[in-house]
Amino acid sequence: MKKILIYSGPGALKAGIQHLITTLNKTLKNPHSIQTIGHKELIKDNWEENTSLLILPGGADLPYVKYLTGLGNAKIRAFVEQGGSFIGICAGSYYAGNFVEFALGSSVEVTGERELSFFQGTVKGPILKPYSYTSHEGSLASPIHWAFPERFNRDQPFFLFYSGGGYFALADTTPNTTILATYSIQGAYPAMIECKVGRGSALLSGVHFEYTPSLLNPNDPFLRAIIPILNSYETERLQLTSYLLERLGIN
Repeated sequence: MKKILIYSGPGALKAGIQHLITTLNKTLKNPHSIQTIGHKELIKDNWEENTSLLILPGGADLPYVKYLTGLGNAKIRAFVEQGGSFIGICAGSYYAGNFVEFALGSSVEVTGERELSFFQGTVKGPILKPYSYTSHEGSLASPIHWAFPERFNRDQPFFLFYSGGGYFALADTTPNTTILATYSIQGAYPAMIECKVGRGSALLSGVHFEYTPSLLNPNDPFLRAIIPILNSYETERLQLTSYLLERLGIN
């Protein structure tokens, strides 16, 4: 049985991993073993041999830099180039770009080059609202419009969980890049892209399509108004996730 691996090393948000496992169990059509993998195992183990998909979840980009730079990134990139699939969500999508520009001019500013470079451009954010590392104050139920001429109605938005995500600058002119969805703000900034990397693919998302509203805390003052909106689009979210897995050859 093929494996789907979710990175759980330093920087990966535990809540995000829980949301990923829940969503994958709801949308997978083919049998897969869903497992987590830490940075030491990713570097030392031969996980690539029977893995079909590696997911780098949301959290914080700088610990990814600290623990994966060098051999970790080389193994991830070789896995994708040789036909594997990769998903990077929020922090994972910043990390998979060629350059990061996060929260410029603020106390949490992060800038710099990144090794993976699945997207040969700059990932800039947060685009919708300032990010908070200590609360859900920066969270939204954000409308996202499908941009790819397949499967979904471009005029019917998906409402997905947003918290600190970026956009993929100049993705429309970047080689081997397909824009799948955009933020519903003037300028149609790319929110979700797919990059061809050798024989494989990397799907990068600034929004949390994996977040399951039933796992969010309804007593959190910053989530109370968001949860009902996400609940009303739960069917569409699962359809979208299933299709994204299909694009990667998982479904």
